[in-house]
Amino acid sequence: MGRLKTTAVEALDFDVDTGDPLHLIRGGRGVPTLVFGNLSRGTRRWKGTVRFRDHFGRGFEQAVDVTAAPEARVRVALDRTLPFQGMWYVSAELTGDDGQTGVAEARFAAVDRHEATPILPKPYFRMGINFHAQRYWNTPHFERVMDALVASGAKLVRSGGFKFADVAKARTNDWTMTDALVKAYRSHGIAINANVYPAPAWALAEPAKNRKGVRHRMNLPPREGLFREFCAAIAARYGTEIDYYEMGNEWDLTSNEILPPDEALRLIREGYAGVKASCPNATVIPCGWACANSSALEDKHKYNHGLIETFATQAQDAFDVWALHLHGSFESYAKRLQTQFFPLRQRTGLEKKPWYSNETALNTAGGEEDAAARAVWQKILYAWAWGSTDYIWYNLRATGWNPSASEDSFGLVTPDYRPRATYAAFAALATLIEGGTFDARLVDADRRYIYRFHTPGGKGLTIAGWDARLRTGEAVRIRSDARAAQAVDLMGNRVNLKAQDGVWTWTISREPSAIVLDGATLATLEPTAHATLP
Repeated sequence: MGRLKTTAVEALDFDVDTGDPLHLIRGGRGVPTLVFGNLSRGTRRWKGTVRFRDHFGRGFEQAVDVTAAPEARVRVALDRTLPFQGMWYVSAELTGDDGQTGVAEARFAAVDRHEATPILPKPYFRMGINFHAQRYWNTPHFERVMDALVASGAKLVRSGGFKFADVAKARTNDWTMTDALVKAYRSHGIAINANVYPAPAWALAEPAKNRKGVRHRMNLPPREGLFREFCAAIAARYGTEIDYYEMGNEWDLTSNEILPPDEALRLIREGYAGVKASCPNATVIPCGWACANSSALEDKHKYNHGLIETFATQAQDAFDVWALHLHGSFESYAKRLQTQFFPLRQRTGLEKKPWYSNETALNTAGGEEDAAARAVWQKILYAWAWGSTDYIWYNLRATGWNPSASEDSFGLVTPDYRPRATYAAFAALATLIEGGTFDARLVDADRRYIYRFHTPGGKGLTIAGWDARLRTGEAVRIRSDARAAQAVDLMGNRVNLKAQDGVWTWTISREPSAIVLDGATLATLEPTAHATLP
C-alpha cells in the first residue's frame, strides 16, 4: 500500500491528454485536454496557471480552478487550438486548498502525420532509427513501438533480433522472432538493417573463462565455418527483404569485443561468403565502427588499435558498404568525417565503397534536449550531403531514467512513451526529405551550411541549412522560378512567403530550417557577405 497523499500537491496527478498513446497530435494543430487526477481520499481543489512552451520558447497560459472528488479525474478543455506544431512542454503551477503550492509537468508533440507507406527503395536516402526489437517483439509493447517508428516518418530500422545468439539456440535455428520482425517491418513500409552477430555460447571456439576482459561471452568468435553457415541460412530465408546484413557492432572498442585482427577478418569473410552464397544481390556491411579511424585515439587501452585500418585495407572484398557510427555533437561529427574518415578513405582506397552512417545520435543528458533536436537535422542533412547511403538515429526508446547513464539519455521517446524534441524534429525532417534526392552543397564552410535537394515527389526544390555563428536570423535571398514557397522551421511549422522580382527571402539562423520552393526548376543563392556560391 502506498503512502497516503496528505497534501493537495501530493494528491495531484496532472497530465495533458492528446488522445494518443504516444502523446502526439498527428497531422497538424489540435486541441489537447488538461487532466487533473485526485489520488487522495478527500475532495481536493487546485487553482493556478498552466503554461505551455514550445521548442522556440513561444507559448501561452491558461488559468484553472479545479475541484476533484476522491480518486476522480477532471478534464479541462484547452481554450484555444495550438498556435504551433512541434514539441510542447507544459507546466502547471498550482496552489491547493490547503495553501500548499507545487509545479506539475507534462509534455507532448504536434507532428506531421506519417502513416505506413510502401517501402522506399534504394537508391533513395532513408532516415532510420535503431530499435532493440528483441526486447519487445513478443510483449504488449511491440505494437506501440512499431507505431512510434511509423509516426516518426522513419523508413529504415537497424534492428536486433537477427543475431546468431538469438536465432541459433540449442544448435537449431528458430526463426519465430525474425519471421515476425520481417513481417512487421515490411508491412509497415520500413526497410531493414539486420545485425546478425554475435554467436551463442555453444558455438564458441573456446570457453569465455579463457578470455579476460570480455563483457559478454557472446562477443567471442564462433568456431570456424559456423558463422558462414548461419549467414547463408538467414540470407536464404530473407534474401533482399533485408537491406543490410551487418556483421557485428563496434569491434574497434575492446570493451565490447576482444577480437584480434585475424579473427575479425575471418568473421567478416565468413559472413560475406555465407550471405552472398544464398543471395548474391544482398548488401553486406561490416560492424558499424565507433570511430572514424584509430590513428588519433587518446586512450590506446580502450580501443582495438589498428583494426579499422586493417579492415579498410584487407577486407574490401568482404563487404559492400562501410558502416560508421560517431556519436556526439554535430561539430564533432563533421570534424571527424572531414579530418579522419574521409582521409582514411583516400589513403586506403576505401572511397571506392559507399559509406553509411548507421548509428549516430546525441544524448539528451544535462538539459541538452533542444541541442539534440537541432542535431537531428544537422547530422542527417550533413550525412546526406556527403554521400551516406542512409542514416540511422540512435535510438527509438530510452531504456531508463538515470540521467548519468547514456543509454537512458538516448531515445526519441522516453520510457513512458512521451516524445522528446528529437522525435518532433525527426518527424518534421522526414516530411521534407524522404523520397527526395540530393542536389548540391551550396554552402559548406565556416559553420554555415546550405544544401539544395529535389522535393519528394518531384514537386520542386527545397533548400535547408543553418549558421551556427548566428544569434539572430539573417536574410538569405534565393532566385527561383517557384510558383509558391514556404519557410519551414525545425519543428515543421510552415509560413507562406512572397517573392519580389523572382527572389524569395528565407531567414537562416543557428536553428536548422528550410524553404520549400513549389514547382521550382532552379534555385540559386543571391550573393551575400557570408555565402560562397558554387
